[in-house]
Amino acid sequence: MHMSPLYNLHYKEQAKHGTSELPVGLHHLTMMPEQDPFFYLHWHEEFEIFYIHQGAALFTIEHETHLVKKGECVFVNSRQLHSAKPYQGEICDFSAIVFHPNLFDDVMNRMLFSKYIYPVLTASILFPVHINDTTPEHRKMLSLITAIITLPEEELSQNELLLKAKFIELWHEFFSLAKNTEENLSATTYQHERMAPIKEYISRHYAEEIDLNTLAGLISLSEGQFCRVFKEVIGMTPIAYVNRYRILKSCELLVNTNLRIAHISSDVGFNNVSYYNRSFLEHLECTPTQYRKRFWKH
Repeated sequence: MHMSPLYNLHYKEQAKHGTSELPVGLHHLTMMPEQDPFFYLHWHEEFEIFYIHQGAALFTIEHETHLVKKGECVFVNSRQLHSAKPYQGEICDFSAIVFHPNLFDDVMNRMLFSKYIYPVLTASILFPVHINDTTPEHRKMLSLITAIITLPEEELSQNELLLKAKFIELWHEFFSLAKNTEENLSATTYQHERMAPIKEYISRHYAEEIDLNTLAGLISLSEGQFCRVFKEVIGMTPIAYVNRYRILKSCELLVNTNLRIAHISSDVGFNNVSYYNRSFLEHLECTPTQYRKRFWKH
């Protein structure tokens, strides 16, 4: 099978996986070496697990690259930017398990969701990303993952109880290997919640000039304190976060409109089209023009 339309996507993936009652998608793909990349940098609300059946691939998740080989998998958290490309000209056969956090809504009460799902969504705790067969714990996780991907996709609804049981057990195994301790959890979660007004402000005002003083004032910190805390919690500087968000929005305009690139650059808040082009290339490893040619919808 060649590249699925599922991965023929712009920055935020628009594809829906499963149903509202069972928000799970299982996808099996065979990627050829000439399909470089297998899929561009993108993000979505769902969690995703990639399992390699044959060959190998280089997965980039945020700023880290993982060489994933046959019998191994990677976990991608909700809203994390990720992409994949061939490794040494190999054909790569893999499965993708895509599941929305809502999958756990009807099997967990609010307290359990807050304790076991929300900290992962906010990156308050960090699940292992690259899973291989080097430890008994990892082997148990791989066994559960292969049990899930062997279920026929067209029969998921008939196996709903079994599927959810497997996901709960898998989540337990991931959680048991999470990096943060319970003692650190509440403090880290608080810091992420503290950044929520900043993210909300940026999502509303990304097309305007955004200064650090305004952002810092939203949570009553000095500029220096704010920049330090933001980078500690989010993993990048406020300016880098704003630029990435603007590029995300520009991708939507590139594939859904015929606006000139200079116009798009201005519309998403870049004052200089050259700076926009450089930032775009840095994030997506292609130019806005190349991106538009690949994903143009008109």
